Amino acid sequence: MKSNFLFFIVLLSTQLCSQNFEGSIVYKSSCRSSKPDWKKEYCQMIADSSHVYYFKNGNYKYVYNDIEKWTLFINKEQKMYTKAKKIYRTSVFQNEDEIVNIQINPKKTIVLGYECDELILKCKNSTQKYYYNSVTEIDPKLMEKHQLANLNTIISITKAIPIKTIFIIEDQGFELETVAFEIKKAPLSAALFTLPKEVEIIDGNTSK
Repeated sequence: MKSNFLFFIVLLSTQLCSQNFEGSIVYKSSCRSSKPDWKKEYCQMIADSSHVYYFKNGNYKYVYNDIEKWTLFINKEQKMYTKAKKIYRTSVFQNEDEIVNIQINPKKTIVLGYECDELILKCKNSTQKYYYNSVTEIDPKLMEKHQLANLNTIISITKAIPIKTIFIIEDQGFELETVAFEIKKAPLSAALFTLPKEVEIIDGNTSK
């Protein structure tokens, strides 16, 4: 009886751990716009760009083509850090693009051989489409306070990191599509999600 109980506990622990994706996703982005100024300012910069997304225990990091540019979210702080020429710190407790409608369409497309459901968010300023599969499953509780970019709502529905997104701003004729072309599950070092030492950090929106 005791051995059966221990087996059950180990099995349950394994299942709970397997719910959280850990590893990297490589995305490629493309952009189009009917407005010449948006084409020049955004689409030329984004055209065929790629970036790597790392995720571990509710922490995430984007590293862009230029490795000197990155975005880091530290879960225990609920702060996001963006590195360009300097490092900027932002709270994730606010969101400016209010959701007005939510639609879910099962089995809408296939990405890297994975059949994906579609989540459509109609927001005040944009339309956002997210395609997801349990291959990148995570616990929604990890993102429940991350209001910025509606990430808490998105993950509460998808229960996974989206592997394809489409971001549309209708009045600018703007569409940004980002698609995963590599998904790699692997243990990641905690050091990847730490800030460099002795650097200046500039506060942005840090409201609680």
